[in-house]
Amino acid sequence: MIHYQTSGTGTNWLVFVHGLSCDSSDWSLQLKAFQSDYQCLTVDLRGHGQSGNLHGPLDIETHASDINHVLRSLNISKAMLIGHSMGTRVIASASIQAPECTAGLAFIDGSIQGRGNPLQAAEDIVAAIAKEKSVQVFTEKMFDMMFTPQSNSAQREHIIKRATRMNTEKLVEQLRLMMMWDAGRAEAVLSQIDVPLTLLQSTTVGADKKRTVLREGDRPAYLDTVSGLVPHAQTHIIPNCGHFTQLEAADRTNQAIGAFARHVFS
Repeated sequence: MIHYQTSGTGTNWLVFVHGLSCDSSDWSLQLKAFQSDYQCLTVDLRGHGQSGNLHGPLDIETHASDINHVLRSLNISKAMLIGHSMGTRVIASASIQAPECTAGLAFIDGSIQGRGNPLQAAEDIVAAIAKEKSVQVFTEKMFDMMFTPQSNSAQREHIIKRATRMNTEKLVEQLRLMMMWDAGRAEAVLSQIDVPLTLLQSTTVGADKKRTVLREGDRPAYLDTVSGLVPHAQTHIIPNCGHFTQLEAADRTNQAIGAFARHVFS
């Protein structure tokens, strides 16, 4: 069974979905900020956190189905879904699978990294991993790029170590399937979003898979791509911050989520 936790008060629900090789603890600062006004739900995706031992496919659509299964089991309808990184893909798919469950979407530092033929996109990421000494070395390098020199060192170390503890077969498979979704499904799914959508962006990933921090005035291609597919989307840059926006820039993230939630539930 998918592991989840609920907290908070009120009639409206905020649902938080983490990223690749992460878990629901990444939302601790959001729960503190919102559980006095909202019902909050955090989920550990299949293969991650306390759902790490669950069997079954790790594709984005299955993760989305798992989210909707939890929502239905709790009789939650018209929730605002908030996703970080890979979680942006999951909540986008969840909203299309079960529109009756979704009132709005918030993407925290999402991306579209897989391009072209889906199978080739999957092969490319496997090849990139193979160039390193091990999956662990690849993972350490990938996650190290998600932080800045100003990032909290203890937080950085914890997140990188957590990522390297993920089962290597599951990690590689998750990366393959994420790239395949990007290349084969992202545009079709995003173009169907008709609920309010906001994007908070702090980094960008280039064609070389290198992640860089955004500065004031930057406009990454990802935001233009999503805005082209979802014309009503709101976009916000949170500059000088690493990939874990909700932890490194919690105040600005929470202000944006709070304002958007008031709009969604008004």
